[in-house]
Amino acid sequence: MVSTRDARGIRRHGAFLLLLILSLAVFTSGPMTRAAEPSPAPSSGSGILPIFELMQQPTHPAPNLRPDLVPKTAGGDWQSLIDATWGPGDPLEQQELFTLWRDTLDHEFACYINHDVDIPALCDPLWDELYPGGVSRGRFQAMMNIISRAHLNGHTYFGELSVIGTALEPGVPLMVCFVGGINSHFGASLTVHEGESFVYDVVPDHPLGLEPGDVILGYDGVPWMELRQQLIDAHLPFKGHTGTSVAAEAHYAGITAGLNWHLFDTIDIRKYGSGDIQHLPTGLLVDPGVSLEHYGFEWLDVGVPLPSTDDDNWLTWGVLERGDLRIGYIYCLAWPEETAESFLEACRAMVDDPDLDGLIIDSRTNLGGGMYFCNDGLSLLFNEVVNTVDFGSRSDPDDHMAMQEYGFPGQFAIIGEPDTFFNKPIAVLLGPGVVSAGDQVALRMTYHPMVRTFGKPTSSTFDDPTALNLSGHPGFIASYSTSDAYRWDSPGQYLNHVGFPVDEEIWLEPDDVVNGLDTVVERAVAWIAETPPMARPLVITGPGPGPDNVSDVHAYAPPDTAAPEFVIDAYGVDRYGVNVAAADVDGDGYDEILTGAGPGAVFGPHVRAFETNTAQLPGLSFLAYGTSKYGVKVTGGDLDGDGTDEIITGAGPGAVFGPHVRGFSYDGTAVTPVPGVSYFAYGTPIWGVNVSSGDLDGDGMDEIVTGAG
Repeated sequence: MVSTRDARGIRRHGAFLLLLILSLAVFTSGPMTRAAEPSPAPSSGSGILPIFELMQQPTHPAPNLRPDLVPKTAGGDWQSLIDATWGPGDPLEQQELFTLWRDTLDHEFACYINHDVDIPALCDPLWDELYPGGVSRGRFQAMMNIISRAHLNGHTYFGELSVIGTALEPGVPLMVCFVGGINSHFGASLTVHEGESFVYDVVPDHPLGLEPGDVILGYDGVPWMELRQQLIDAHLPFKGHTGTSVAAEAHYAGITAGLNWHLFDTIDIRKYGSGDIQHLPTGLLVDPGVSLEHYGFEWLDVGVPLPSTDDDNWLTWGVLERGDLRIGYIYCLAWPEETAESFLEACRAMVDDPDLDGLIIDSRTNLGGGMYFCNDGLSLLFNEVVNTVDFGSRSDPDDHMAMQEYGFPGQFAIIGEPDTFFNKPIAVLLGPGVVSAGDQVALRMTYHPMVRTFGKPTSSTFDDPTALNLSGHPGFIASYSTSDAYRWDSPGQYLNHVGFPVDEEIWLEPDDVVNGLDTVVERAVAWIAETPPMARPLVITGPGPGPDNVSDVHAYAPPDTAAPEFVIDAYGVDRYGVNVAAADVDGDGYDEILTGAGPGAVFGPHVRAFETNTAQLPGLSFLAYGTSKYGVKVTGGDLDGDGTDEIITGAGPGAVFGPHVRGFSYDGTAVTPVPGVSYFAYGTPIWGVNVSSGDLDGDGMDEIVTGAG
């Protein structure tokens, strides 16, 4: 026997959604293999295996087709057919695997916070059925599906290859769930509008005569969603993945309406335009005489190169031109390792094109990968260091709610580059097909000040999967989630099953699709057209304390540093320079320029403040110390956490002035000392003190940092 401890999986940080492993040879456009053995499982430790590679493995036929046992209705008796199709399983192996799967989830699964599962209530009845005599292979797969589905997590799945690798054909009682846009079993791609599944793309000469805009109503005169629930209640085994939120699961249900035709006799279609209802035999899809090979990722061709599944070209880019508008466009279908270089190249092309009016990042389907592979590209788009997310894992195997945070948000920070900052509007297009690292990268993108999201909420698979070590059971595969993510500044508020809302919820509409228009892209383009660029961050400089340096403040807007954007003569003197800092001292959301007189023997500790239009702030011109020489060091920091910065000063480097630190607040008209912020930072009476600030302990309030003068 393999103990639970021995069978623990190996953690894969930011791993590819195991959709790319577990959907496993879902459909193939080539001939079926009539081999007795199922397709082999991915080898352990093989890392990420894209579903498009696994699809090249031939499926195997059902061991025992029994069309005579197919029930007359979806709510009929499927169990006899399920048992007959795959035959009996090994009772001891089934019991061992069931126990391992149940206990591993109970003790290690890390995504119970927003969706708890009563393990005994779920598993005890199944165990009573399984022990001691075992069940058929098909029934065992269905049992494990029941446990997986209850956890509502796209990374959590158990599969027996002899079942899920079976070729789909009439008489095979195998359901299809979300399979990442692989629609070659049906030859058309569906999406959901107002609760209906409609065609947005289709192969030429489709055997059912399908066209964009047509609606798949259901089968045998019964609506699809009603049939689907009947199939779930009948415990058909399934291949594919569930959503990680209720909304994502409902969306997946709609887009897979066409992929389950093999379970029914007739398909019910409402034609676009005429509204005519057709009832066509599903047998037209058997040996149709045309290739049904088809992939659909819930976007339309807008004239920018599309990702290609044939050569693993997961990320493409170009420029979308609409009249006078030039909009950069990046498609992100997945985040495998090779996208690190291509995403960096794409982002560099965007920041290097001064004529762009904005950027669209289209990730409406993203199959995951590694969230780190976007880092270098995002660094070009951002202008500062931004913490984004962190993760937690189970801290008590006996308590589903007990979690411990990793506490390393810097590991997932975006290191922005001010010199390349993309200050124009960025539309990020999302949908329920965004999973795993796709979820995480999308969330990280929202920290950019010019990002607005469009589409539908993502699947909410904000976690890290582990492949369960089943080396002693080569005919099985399994994965589960061992961590959950949270926004770095909201520890304990985990994101699995919840996700984050898009700024504008909008989706493909049949009327637009029929006319070749992508509804989501059209809205994003309109937003970019009406959104001005953000003013570039300024770099503020002041001359050093040389005896011949004037008190001019220069402001530069990188990457253009050939000449300053503006110059402020802070004190009207031609010696000893000026100290500068930036801080939002009036609470308007924009930094002002703080100045402190240079360390001249005849210049006092004079503090002033200016707007970026060079206007001086009224009432903010004062002497920080009771002296007439040696100037003053100045910075800003939010000392009380109210969102407005206070002014922090340090005495200048005089031979008779100690390291005196003071704080001042500004109310729009006058400056007042901050109570308690007046102290000597060091035990010396001379040479002043340097000052800075930062939130060192993460409590939302800045601390004062000093350096000896």
